[in-house]
Amino acid sequence: MRAICLAFALLLSTHSAAAQDPDLYEVMQPVDRPSAEIAIQPDGEDLLVTIALEDPVSTLFLDPADVVRDDALQIETPGLSLSDNTISSSEPFSRVTFRLVEDLTERDAKYPPFYRVGPGRLIYLQAIYPDQTWWDIELRWASLPDGWTRWPDESLPQGYVYIGPDQEIIRAGGAQFVFDGNGSEEFEAEIREMVVGSLAHLTDMFGMPPETTPFFAASIIPSDRSFNTGDVTDSAMVGLRFMGEAPDPTAPGTLSYTRSLVLHEGVHFWNGGVAHFANGTPMWLHEGGAEYIATLSSYQLGWTDEEHLRGTFASWLERCRTSLGYWDEVALNDLDFIPSNLRYSCGPLLHLLGELYLAETSGGQTVAETWRDTVAFAAATDERTYTLEDWVSASGGPELLQRPALAALLATSGPERWDTINSEMARLGVESGEVTNPPLRARTALMFLIGAQCSELEPGQGYGFYSGPETYRLDTPPGCGLLTGNPVVATLGRTPVTTISAEDYAHMQETCASGGTIAFGKEDGEVIDVPCPGPLRDAATQPSISDLPDIPAFAR
Repeated sequence: MRAICLAFALLLSTHSAAAQDPDLYEVMQPVDRPSAEIAIQPDGEDLLVTIALEDPVSTLFLDPADVVRDDALQIETPGLSLSDNTISSSEPFSRVTFRLVEDLTERDAKYPPFYRVGPGRLIYLQAIYPDQTWWDIELRWASLPDGWTRWPDESLPQGYVYIGPDQEIIRAGGAQFVFDGNGSEEFEAEIREMVVGSLAHLTDMFGMPPETTPFFAASIIPSDRSFNTGDVTDSAMVGLRFMGEAPDPTAPGTLSYTRSLVLHEGVHFWNGGVAHFANGTPMWLHEGGAEYIATLSSYQLGWTDEEHLRGTFASWLERCRTSLGYWDEVALNDLDFIPSNLRYSCGPLLHLLGELYLAETSGGQTVAETWRDTVAFAAATDERTYTLEDWVSASGGPELLQRPALAALLATSGPERWDTINSEMARLGVESGEVTNPPLRARTALMFLIGAQCSELEPGQGYGFYSGPETYRLDTPPGCGLLTGNPVVATLGRTPVTTISAEDYAHMQETCASGGTIAFGKEDGEVIDVPCPGPLRDAATQPSISDLPDIPAFAR
């Protein structure tokens, strides 16, 4: 979940909205905010939005939401333009009309502002709001087709709102659902079953129901990129998007991930809905908490087994270690902004380490119980917010963040801290080691060979690949020599790219040592002989966890 937060003013001012100054943007807010009326109307495949301002302006700041706006928001009022989150004109204006067009994917880790779900629409309303610290906003729907409804129906929703035919909404198990129609009946039934089971489990865990009725909008979207994503906003609104050439979220290879995704977003109904994190709370806390609880919950519900649980724990360790390596092994506490690759790896890893320490010292307290008590404490306050300090206090051990493994991640820089983390995990009963496998062998060889070819990229361009069950699609823009054009690779060195053995890899190392070429066998049968630029290092390894301690959190 990306938080929907308003930037609260630090000082009050009688500045007119017409005098908005970017340098004062974060610190000055008018006492009496002028009004801004927003009208929304479906218009063909798009949405037509008109904003009428009480006071004319020459510069209108839009809400500072984490949402894509550029080419998805098309200004139709002559003389106005959109740039850098701002609508502007050389002359004062009091009215602007723009078209919001469908955008199916996230870009730069930002939400899509609007996309269709079957005949209905899912709109991220912060995409069309003026800055709410400067304007008193009134939202109205110019007209909706007969039989259409919207959810949530509050006067000024924050985050997603669904508009569409009421008959498209399925109500079951305390939740509401809409589907885009691209999946089978079995898929829709599976999603409903996942949600109902997740809600029952999490309601029992947190000791209270969600604050509002959850709403899930699920889409299966053909794409040349394969990924799944979930977004949750206020009022327990969830967008689930499954993207790929032929995505099947209920296939055996992806079913456990889909369940974890549903559970992850479900946790946010409590740690981002019943209660909210306070300003300044590190992003790893609520995202890491949702990922950790989702993983444990999937295991406790019998949706995964212990092997999968151990594999997920090991992946957090590997991804956190790799990500911090890219950041020069900085301490998490020294980062002003924690990017998503750290939130979803180091965040749950910190919770796992906390779980091990709690089992050692707290006499039975678990991380799940810590979150339950944190949310309950926050829900009982006027602000309904919690901090990292509140979470630590609820754990029963105020020194938790000072324990060696947690302090190594949070407050210590340098790669040597992983020795501390590994030794503490071993001391606390986690048996682990380092292993390699076919995907790691493929990744090591591909990144080495692709990198040598991609020597003439434009500034800011990157390269890599997308892995699939049988082929890898390269991400190789112009400037990548023989591999330019994103070829789909089925074999590497005459071996299927997904099954490279230790012997296969050793043969590629011998070829590289002698200055030979490695054959990239494309899906269509064509072969690209790629020169090996030098010695190929040993294949990358990753942590493997073979056993977990017998503690209450891992029981079921």
